[in-house]
Amino acid sequence: MFSPDASFHGVHGTVSRNPRRRQRHDSDSAKNQPDRKRSKISETTLLDPESPAVNGNGSSTSNGHPVSGDEKRRSALRHEIPVREKKHSGAPARSVKGDGSLTLTKSPNYSFRQLPSLPEALRSNPRENYRAFVLPSTRFAVAFTHEHAYVWDYTTPVPTPSSSRTLALPYPLKRSEPLPVGSLVNTGPSGDLGLLVVHPTSGRIKFWENVDSAEALGLFQQRRQGIEGSVGNLLSGETVVDIVDADHAGFILVFSTGRVAQLRVRDSQGRPQISVQFLRSQSQNGSTSFFGNLSSFFSGSGWNRDVAGVKVRSSQLKGQLEVVVATGSGSFQVWDLNWAGQHALKEEINAQEDIVASFQTGVIPEMRGNGVSARVLDFTILGEPKTQGSDDSLLAGTSSIGLLTLVAFSAPAGTSYGLVEVDLLGSTAKVARMIALDTFAGNSTQQGPATGKLLVPSPGHTAFAVFSNAVVITSLVEPNESPDTQLMVDVGTAPKPFQDAVYFRKEKNVRFVGYVLEESTRKTKQSSCVLFTQGIGAIRVAAPSPTLDDKDTERLRPTAKSRISQAVWFGSASDSIFDFSAKPELTFQNDEVEAAALQISKEVLDSSSENIPVGLASQSQQLAIRAGALANLARHLKENYPPLSRVAKWQLLWDAEKLASAQGVWDHYEDRLKIKTPTKPLLDEIIDMLHEKHKSELRPELGELDPVRQWFVKDVSKMHVMIPWAQLSVREVYKEGIKDYRTLILLVSEADDICLNALEKAFIFRRDHLFDYGLEAEELDYNILTTGYEGLPLPWTSNPNIVNSIRSLVDLAREMVFQISEDEGELPFSKKVAGDNPRLVKLCCQVHMERYRWCLAQPDDKTRATGQALKKEFESNIRYEQVTSLAKIGMAESGMVIAERLKDMKTLVSLVWDELNYLGDERENTENEDEERHLEISLKKLEARIRHYFDRFGQAWADALFSSHIHMHKSAMMIDKRDVDQKLLTKFLRSHPAFAKLSWINDVLGEDDFAAASEALMHVGTKQETRDWSKKVEISLAKLSLLAATSDDKGDAIENADARLSHCNSELRLLELQEKVYKHIKPTIDGALDDDSAIDLVMMDYGTLFVKDRPALQQLLKRGFEEIIAHHALDAGLLIDVLTLMDHAQHEPGPQDISGRQNFMAFQALAASQDVMDRVTWEGSLKLAWKRTFLCDDWEAINNTVQQADEQVQLALENTLVFWTLKQGYQTGLWDANPNLHLLSPSAVLDAGCRGEELQSRFPSEDLRDPIIKDNIKDDDDLQGFLSACRLDFWYAEIKELAKRRAFDDAELDAQGAGLNLQVVQEDMDVTPRAKARVNGVMGTVEEEPEEEEAATVEDSDAVLQSAGGFEGDDEQSEVEGEAMEE
Repeated sequence: MFSPDASFHGVHGTVSRNPRRRQRHDSDSAKNQPDRKRSKISETTLLDPESPAVNGNGSSTSNGHPVSGDEKRRSALRHEIPVREKKHSGAPARSVKGDGSLTLTKSPNYSFRQLPSLPEALRSNPRENYRAFVLPSTRFAVAFTHEHAYVWDYTTPVPTPSSSRTLALPYPLKRSEPLPVGSLVNTGPSGDLGLLVVHPTSGRIKFWENVDSAEALGLFQQRRQGIEGSVGNLLSGETVVDIVDADHAGFILVFSTGRVAQLRVRDSQGRPQISVQFLRSQSQNGSTSFFGNLSSFFSGSGWNRDVAGVKVRSSQLKGQLEVVVATGSGSFQVWDLNWAGQHALKEEINAQEDIVASFQTGVIPEMRGNGVSARVLDFTILGEPKTQGSDDSLLAGTSSIGLLTLVAFSAPAGTSYGLVEVDLLGSTAKVARMIALDTFAGNSTQQGPATGKLLVPSPGHTAFAVFSNAVVITSLVEPNESPDTQLMVDVGTAPKPFQDAVYFRKEKNVRFVGYVLEESTRKTKQSSCVLFTQGIGAIRVAAPSPTLDDKDTERLRPTAKSRISQAVWFGSASDSIFDFSAKPELTFQNDEVEAAALQISKEVLDSSSENIPVGLASQSQQLAIRAGALANLARHLKENYPPLSRVAKWQLLWDAEKLASAQGVWDHYEDRLKIKTPTKPLLDEIIDMLHEKHKSELRPELGELDPVRQWFVKDVSKMHVMIPWAQLSVREVYKEGIKDYRTLILLVSEADDICLNALEKAFIFRRDHLFDYGLEAEELDYNILTTGYEGLPLPWTSNPNIVNSIRSLVDLAREMVFQISEDEGELPFSKKVAGDNPRLVKLCCQVHMERYRWCLAQPDDKTRATGQALKKEFESNIRYEQVTSLAKIGMAESGMVIAERLKDMKTLVSLVWDELNYLGDERENTENEDEERHLEISLKKLEARIRHYFDRFGQAWADALFSSHIHMHKSAMMIDKRDVDQKLLTKFLRSHPAFAKLSWINDVLGEDDFAAASEALMHVGTKQETRDWSKKVEISLAKLSLLAATSDDKGDAIENADARLSHCNSELRLLELQEKVYKHIKPTIDGALDDDSAIDLVMMDYGTLFVKDRPALQQLLKRGFEEIIAHHALDAGLLIDVLTLMDHAQHEPGPQDISGRQNFMAFQALAASQDVMDRVTWEGSLKLAWKRTFLCDDWEAINNTVQQADEQVQLALENTLVFWTLKQGYQTGLWDANPNLHLLSPSAVLDAGCRGEELQSRFPSEDLRDPIIKDNIKDDDDLQGFLSACRLDFWYAEIKELAKRRAFDDAELDAQGAGLNLQVVQEDMDVTPRAKARVNGVMGTVEEEPEEEEAATVEDSDAVLQSAGGFEGDDEQSEVEGEAMEE
């Protein structure tokens, strides 16, 4: 085991020593023996004084203690396995690979690896306390518990080496006592290993020369075997705390009181013997009195000191060693020591002030020394000092030593730590350099400065400061001296050496129980040491040689990428001992963290990280490892760093989505490989068809032969490129000549699976992991963003190629299934493809919506236009066609589910109607009773589903369903209360004016709301209806409904009931006046052959006088006649124009004749239209009506009173149209009932109809308006002539008074007459001259026709409204007269 042949060279034929052997006299002691002949080769002969690189220790040592060159060579001869290569150093040099170690963490600057070898007793009991010691120049370690010692080869790759030894201690300790200290010992050229054990409290010592024999023969428990001894009398409470290898001088024991002693295990003849001698100065050794000894003991250098560390190095004197003892207060003692136990204190230097001064460099002088103290925790020997001392300090016999100390600086602001290079130059100390450990802030769970261990393995370029909760790795390489470097030093910006701290988790309670430095090799030049930890075993910490290349950022300082990478790969596991959470001592800029996160994510996707295994037999496992890494990355970033930018968060999420997609596609591929078919899987075809730039090149020389696995290992980032090829590859295979349905449907099935597994997994991952990536505030609908695409790159799931390919694949799969069902019935996989089609349709909708939403959020017009076009195409065509076409392959119900999810009511209604019709037709055509019963049940379920939609979607569903009823001419179905929701139906019908014709029916039958019905009917009649008779019916019904509504108890609650009733009456009055005009011209119409000839005849009879030389007014009058003949309802303005512009011709006398009364009827229309026309237009129409009335009489003749008596003049005035119009207004009360109907004078109506604003609302176009204004200006010129030449204002005033007087006189006579009921004002009688015409711009009188006396009276215009229905009489004659309007 412990020799080159893996076992100890046992002591063959061992003879027991006689316990009764004689005691040795003084003459037999070593001092009386003749001097031993020394070898001519001294210790320094083989020791190259220049060989110690930086630390000067020469070789790797246990606990940082040096070993001489001779011992190294002897050790190499004993313990190295002889192979055909040159001898290496005796220190355990191990290969970088093949050591069986487990990487715990690593970065470009260091690595932590757990060595597998550990005794089974310690492995199975992680809570067992022990201390480990390693014999320098060997690979063997010994661990001491309270009862046992375990010896094993800690470098072997075997987890539990069979050659390990378990030895029971001769002096078992209590659990409350400290653990023993000891060491393995080289016992001779045979390579045997001995064991030294020191009892910590009693000071008893036991030494065995051969451990293997002791265990094999059971001699370890025999007290008579081995060499025993004792350290002497221990002080009260004093214990042995450490043992330091001193090479040929034995060992150095360190006591809890600060005392130091030399322990030798052989005498001067090389025979086993225990001897202990405390190191005392000459003054202490020279005291002879009791009090002198006592005084020197308590005041000496070895009492009550806080020893920080003891180190040994070879002296320049032959056979001598130098022992350096450091105390926590900063004092250093240098002792000379030899193998015979002789020692001398050479120097004792207090460097406290110099160390504190180094800490305060850069602090203002006033603040220096302000409560700052330094405590040395540990140190190591570097070699020769870097500074030069004075001549006085370097006297003969003095030593100069370079030290590196681990120091804790305590100040009022807190405790900090640093590495201080202290040069001991004779009796003085100088600080060469101070490296602040900025990355370590101590242990928050401890009070006061933390304890630490400083390890500087060869070649000495890196120091490892080991604390209870962290290991700080610090580069000791100094930058090359240059002018730039010196300048940076002068300005205080000198580059700092690399430094990083690796913390341990508190809950893991990591405890270090031993240390060993390892020798570097010429090839690697890395510094490494092994840390023994309780429960874990040996951990090798290694650091490569530092770089001086400024371009390699990760080697110069800890970067965000290295820290985050360690957290992702090594710190996230539950069994990890490391804590990589963000620390305030080491912070990074947000930009650096973001860039590092994105780079790590990319490395995971491409498997370019060295932490990703690429050669695993299980590709699923490899993908799972990468997916776990991305999850760790997201969690670590969210928990330890400020929020990243929104773009970075989404990019990280999209990377993880691609990996989730890859896992889904690979699972499909494995399932496909289990199906044996003549053709290879479609995924192989896809990877083969991909362009070379979208897949990594295979390297057969490295064993890379599988292109599919290679793609999933290195090219998952190209997932958005691969997905479209699922559809394209099917088409390519088809083009290559494969036409067989069975083969094609299998390929389509595979294409479906690839797209579904890729995109569905991506969208589901997005939905489930928004919170993990800090995107919980984002709003998703259908697993895609609803808003917030501004500033984001295009999501990979809506790549244009993906959008187009998914749409094409949906159509291809559906059509193939349909074609197969038509041609061959059903084939394998056709049913599966049909079942997958709804899922593809869903994906198609998702990618389309995401695509156009992103486009619409972009700043450039071209992209937004693309998005707008895509959105319009999707909502109007793509979505509807894709979803409704599912019914074609029997997937209507799945289509309904998609439409429900998308809340696409139009599509949902279409599917419902299709399914209703299909089930209905099938039920009618089937003769199978069971099938009919099944169809009946399906119909009932569908009807129940429709009713459920009213509750689920509310008005949106109702609007879509009821709109479909209207478009399909099935409006009557809406009234069936069994199938509709009454409230939703009412809201729907009232939501749009176009539904008013149905709304009033629903208001009456469904809601019993006559007021709402009246309002709906009024809207239909005034806004929608064009036919005069229909409008009259609708307005009459509106009036009737309003009267019914006001007749019940709720009548008072109706708003503006009186105004609404007045509006109804006004509309009916206008229709009545239009009907009178129609009856007046009906004799002319009856003689026409068609409508065109009728218009011509009417214009010849009624459009020749007043519109002569007025082409625009003539066209306006013609348009009015056209509307009347077509039974179109005239607007109030056009009706007034017709009444004021038509000639006063009389063709058939009778009640229908209105000749001479048109102008008065125009004023009646104005009175009825006050609430119909806007104010400006109404006032303009009023002026225009008076203006045209004034132009109907011959004012030149009236004004010529030559040879006329007063009676004749008065008779002429009474025969004017103005007189009879005014008189009828007074008689009927028209003027008094309508205060706004002002009696305007001729001068007041000048300019009427000559301004654009008066006609703007009626004639918005200037092309129509301007000619009318031109004709009105001509009328204005005529009126102006009458005013100036005929004193029209004067005559109007006379006529106005005369008409008022005559109307009053007639009213008195009527009141006095017996037949009062027969003296009703006959407004329909022929009372005015009719033959008026313009002659050269002035009015002229032509021959009048004889006036016939009316035999019967005509009902007053207001009497028409007395009928309940609003009709002008209910007798048979009125119905006959109304036939012409019912066309």
